[in-house]
Amino acid sequence: MLRKKSTLLLIIVCLVSLIVSLVVVSNTLRQPELKKNMAIAVQEVAVKTIDYQPQIQTVGTLKAQQGVTLKAQVAGTVTRVAFQSGDKVKQGQLLVSLDSTTAKGQLDKAEADYHLSLLTYQRDQSLFKNHVLSEQELDQVKFTVKANWALLEQAQSAYNKTQVKAPFNGNIGISDITVGSYLDSGDTIVSLQNLDHLWVDFNVSSQDSLQVKIDEIVDITTQAEPMQIASGKVVAIEPQINSDTGTLTLRAQINNTHYQLLPGQLVSVNLYTSQSQQRLQIPETAVQYNAKGAYVYIIGLHHQVMQTSVVLGENKEGQVIVHSGLKTGEKIVLNNVNLHDGATVAVIQG
Repeated sequence: MLRKKSTLLLIIVCLVSLIVSLVVVSNTLRQPELKKNMAIAVQEVAVKTIDYQPQIQTVGTLKAQQGVTLKAQVAGTVTRVAFQSGDKVKQGQLLVSLDSTTAKGQLDKAEADYHLSLLTYQRDQSLFKNHVLSEQELDQVKFTVKANWALLEQAQSAYNKTQVKAPFNGNIGISDITVGSYLDSGDTIVSLQNLDHLWVDFNVSSQDSLQVKIDEIVDITTQAEPMQIASGKVVAIEPQINSDTGTLTLRAQINNTHYQLLPGQLVSVNLYTSQSQQRLQIPETAVQYNAKGAYVYIIGLHHQVMQTSVVLGENKEGQVIVHSGLKTGEKIVLNNVNLHDGATVAVIQG
């Protein structure tokens, strides 16, 4: 009797152990399926349409529209310096005088000779009308007037070269010229730059060259701190592509209203081409990448996501232009990277 009870107890223990084992194995097998069907919390964003202004980004160098290094045209001793380094000067303003004693004397003599010959000619015209003077003699006097006028112009030019004047409005550079300095012909006096308007020369690719036109808007940003921003427009386009670089050179005029830009600065250039267009835009945080390129997750029916490849354009301040792969209004996952195609998601508010 006791033996039968022991056997029965053993059978019961085995059955219980078997049932427990089956439950454990069943739960273990069901866990991946449960995990697979578990909704993943995500944030969503709608694909939106914006007015997009196409642009070409490149770099360029600023140049003065009017810039010159003034040099002595004749040798001589400096008798007057009428500017200070850094001055703003007007066109025609005297900057430097060289010793003009000889040139002024020659100019005075040439003026006297011209006026004397002119008076003689006027007097001889009366004599010619009264048949006192022949036409040949009058022509000789007229020739003397013309010759003396040429000598006067020559003397005036020689004198002007001793008086160095600003050829245009602008800003004077730094100069070491002082009264008493001796200058040979060709010696540098000072640089003069007109900073009211600047040029920026820049290059675009041969592909982009098909889009550019005169008068298109250009924005520039200095690359050095503090950054300065200015605008202008395209004023010239090189008529041929550089065969060595495969690029086309453009020139834009930039308004330098506050004189914060200087010739020689390297700047970033944004060239806006054509009219604004409708484009799709999404946050860059919604974009992921694999070996095939960029993709996003579209939230579909029953909150299942679909991995979709996209072709992207310009990225500006965290917002990316989408050229293809999406439609306006579609809902996409904003920022969850732990997803797979077909996963179920639960949208939460950010």
